[in-house]
Amino acid sequence: MAVSTAPVTVGWYLNPVEARIAKSQLENKGIPAFLHSINHSSLFWPITLALGGIQLQVPPSAVDRAKEVLEIEEPDQDEDLVLCPNCKSEDTRTYEASWRISMVSTHVLGIPLPFRRQRRHCENCGNTWKSY
Repeated sequence: MAVSTAPVTVGWYLNPVEARIAKSQLENKGIPAFLHSINHSSLFWPITLALGGIQLQVPPSAVDRAKEVLEIEEPDQDEDLVLCPNCKSEDTRTYEASWRISMVSTHVLGIPLPFRRQRRHCENCGNTWKSY
């Protein structure tokens, strides 16, 4: 059986800047990386959605190491203690606005909206606010 040498996708991005940062993180650790569809996103952003986003790809031999680096380099925002501004409860969680709204807006109305708007929700009082 032949060993596949095709690149493997280890990350998916809509924002070209985030994709380039992730690629740089891998290259700084000595892992060769390639951004598939990066030029399409720069030319016409809505086509990025149709192509499946910007794919961060690495050789098959570097997949495990690349995933480790990307996990280490991306801090989990939920680790920070955030109090509810309404009731001062610690029982809050982060969520992102629906990507479906962004897709409908982009394809039906022709207005591209980012879907990574992070908000926080208090489980105690039900308050919702923007997370910065």
